[in-house]
Amino acid sequence: MITLDYKSREPIYIQLKQNIIQGILLGAYEVDEQLPAVRQLAAELGINPNTVQKAYRELEREGVIYSVPYKGSYVASTKSVESKMRTKLQNDFKVLIETCRANGLEKEDIKTMFNQAMKETNLI
Repeated sequence: MITLDYKSREPIYIQLKQNIIQGILLGAYEVDEQLPAVRQLAAELGINPNTVQKAYRELEREGVIYSVPYKGSYVASTKSVESKMRTKLQNDFKVLIETCRANGLEKEDIKTMFNQAMKETNLI
């Protein structure tokens, strides 16, 4: 379920965080479900346990997971993950719109392109 690109410029712990967040959003992890132990996941992925620990620590700081001493790490709330993802996507949309405007596209052109993309992905 977790895939890492070792050739990517993106740090492994960030990729791991994104994989876990995506898993939560797609329902692979339920609220209060225990995540794999740090050492177990590190061994499965062939990475340093400190890398897994760093990803878990950041996810915990962001409220995505919580830790129980001597028990492990658990999924905290899908709502916080969904909220963060929506905020990120909203920012991505803004950057895309600003890029379109910087390249001379008008409001109607942007709307047309958006609607075309929606049709191509069968959303309308």
